[in-house]
Amino acid sequence: MNQGASDQQDPPVLLAKRKGGLLVVQCPHCEREHRHGTGAGHRQAHCTRPDSPYRLSGYLLKVVPKLDQRGHLGHLTVKGFTT
Repeated sequence: MNQGASDQQDPPVLLAKRKGGLLVVQCPHCEREHRHGTGAGHRQAHCTRPDSPYRLSGYLLKVVPKLDQRGHLGHLTVKGFTT
């Protein structure tokens, strides 16, 4: 732990998709889409639920590749398994 670091956990990573020039995440707490400017990285949460854990930590956005019409990535290899 770094000297002077707080006891807060690192912000979680949410997967974002590009939509209309913005990055969009589906919030697991309020089930709404939240829109952010372009570029991956840390964002302040837009969730309005008072019990959302993202309100204090925010979250990190990771951009996912473009999905097909069914919302699938298509060919994907994870930990040696191909889907």
